[in-house]
Amino acid sequence: MARILISEDDESILEFVALMLTKAGHAVIPASSNREVLDILTPKVDGYCAARVIRDHPRTRAIPIVIVSGLQELDRLFAVTVEIQGFLKKPFRPEELLCLVARILGHPRPDRRRHD
Repeated sequence: MARILISEDDESILEFVALMLTKAGHAVIPASSNREVLDILTPKVDGYCAARVIRDHPRTRAIPIVIVSGLQELDRLFAVTVEIQGFLKKPFRPEELLCLVARILGHPRPDRRRHD
């Protein structure tokens, strides 16, 4: 289906999301930090900075971005500053993420029974 890069500093969430997307047929590239994603020498890069760098670079600006965060306020920040394709608030249900990814990729809604 698609190659999906996941950046998550919580190892258990990273593994859970990677497994969920792999079972849905996607090729997953896990990264345990935004710094690892960007391969830059900064002490700590948050998701907002990573999204800005992705959007500002000509080679990556068309890549869909989904933000998953425990902070609902970030949804408003991204809405006015960085174009993203989706936002999920933690905790989220697996089918929410799978449906969001399917919508972004233009695929039919995944079969929920496979993921319960």
